Amino acid sequence: MNQTISDAIKNKTLIQFDYDNINRKVEPYCYGTTAAGNEALRAYQTSGEKSKMAWKLYDLTKASNITATNESFQPRKDYKPGDKIISTVISQI
Repeated sequence: MNQTISDAIKNKTLIQFDYDNINRKVEPYCYGTTAAGNEALRAYQTSGEKSKMAWKLYDLTKASNITATNESFQPRKDYKPGDKIISTVISQI
């Protein structure tokens, strides 16, 4: 379990990490494991090269250097709890 992600969800703060060799900053919403047992994160990406701001699912086996920022966020109204891909939820807004 990644305590940094869980704390960021609880405190509604952005996190940043490297994913596919690109640094990304996201609003974390749902963190847990998939049916295959991989840790995953449903988040809204706010910055990252080659990518638009959008909802994304991150396979955390591909993420590195996960750190919290001091930037807070207000949960988006279009977030829908109950992510079907994350079968076991560890933390969720």
